[in-house]
Amino acid sequence: MVSFVEFRLTHETGNLMRVQLHLSGDYDEVAMPGASLAITQTNHPNWKSTLEDIIALVEQLHKIKRIILLDHRDCGAYKLLVGEEYLKTKELETEIHRRKLLEAKAILEKKFPQIKVYTMLLGLDGVVENFHGDAADAKP
Repeated sequence: MVSFVEFRLTHETGNLMRVQLHLSGDYDEVAMPGASLAITQTNHPNWKSTLEDIIALVEQLHKIKRIILLDHRDCGAYKLLVGEEYLKTKELETEIHRRKLLEAKAILEKKFPQIKVYTMLLGLDGVVENFHGDAADAKP
């Protein structure tokens, strides 16, 4: 799982992986500011190559078959790197996350065609939205 560095959602992230996806003790986690932004933004060009290097290593070590890209609402990294206006409405926030997640998904699928990529957005209330693929499919 590629997730975010948000302390407010530690419990909700664990709940998603354990309860909803039934992956307790069966996943690796990489945390990057903005999650999908680590791959799509250009202000910090080393983030993308670092994340790709980590994924390649984890694939060798653990033979991973899927990546879950997990963004969250009210993201500070998005505010700084995309702009505060992305939070004007919930619909705009959703659309910007959807676009960035799907862009990141396309980049990762091109780099790692043998790995299935899922994109999800986690609300501060723990509600998860899928943008491509069914959450149940993310389960091994």
